[in-house]
Amino acid sequence: MAYRKTISDVQRAILEGRDLRHNFEQRDFAQMARAKRTVRIHLNNGKILFGRFVLPQEEKIRAKVKALGIPTEEVSTDLFAGYEIPESLRDKFHIFKSAGIAIKDMSVMAFGKQFWSALNLVRDELPGYLAKLHNAGIRHGHLHSGNIVYDPQTNRISIIDFSAAKDFGDISTYVSEECGPARIHVQERKWKDIDELMKVMGQDYQGIMPTLGFMTEEEFKDFWGKVYDLYDLKYKDEKQRTLFVYKMVYLRSKYAR
Repeated sequence: MAYRKTISDVQRAILEGRDLRHNFEQRDFAQMARAKRTVRIHLNNGKILFGRFVLPQEEKIRAKVKALGIPTEEVSTDLFAGYEIPESLRDKFHIFKSAGIAIKDMSVMAFGKQFWSALNLVRDELPGYLAKLHNAGIRHGHLHSGNIVYDPQTNRISIIDFSAAKDFGDISTYVSEECGPARIHVQERKWKDIDELMKVMGQDYQGIMPTLGFMTEEEFKDFWGKVYDLYDLKYKDEKQRTLFVYKMVYLRSKYAR
């Protein structure tokens, strides 16, 4: 036991003393920015952090997403040895805490009950998150199963990585400082009809299909029915609802070919 502890102390001293600044030189940052890569950082305390470039547009969208009450990734304030971000890039490169396990990395064999808990949350919570995003004019752009994550400690799912997101409702967002700290308010965008919404948000519909692959046909129809009911449309009726659901069924079959 004492031998293991000694080895552990030595390893920790090496990690803390190692100069890792070469990983974050200006040239490497520029390469990462061009490739839009996310860097996975393993800390010696077992934690995992994720670093990537964050443009001002993404920062605004993330603030809006949080104001909508949708769980997403949080910027890490942890200090850790060895990593030094060039001063000129500190306002552009953010390091995020891990938000959980990506749905694509989960399986019933490896995760057991947690796997089914995650899928139940996808079925129950994701319609609300999706409708909130779209009603606010936000298209995620990369809404695949790697960006929908489950946290077993809090038993919740989060949507992460808004680096490819676009905001089509930006004019409806404003900041108020009347009541203490600045608060972001989001006024929902009212869509003309489902065709207008599908034209703008179609990329998200295609991206999310593999995540919903575990659902039976009835569960799948129910999922999209819930989304439609939560959409803020100027004109809604049962016929339009059915049409929307079957458009999603068609997209699913098209993706599965």
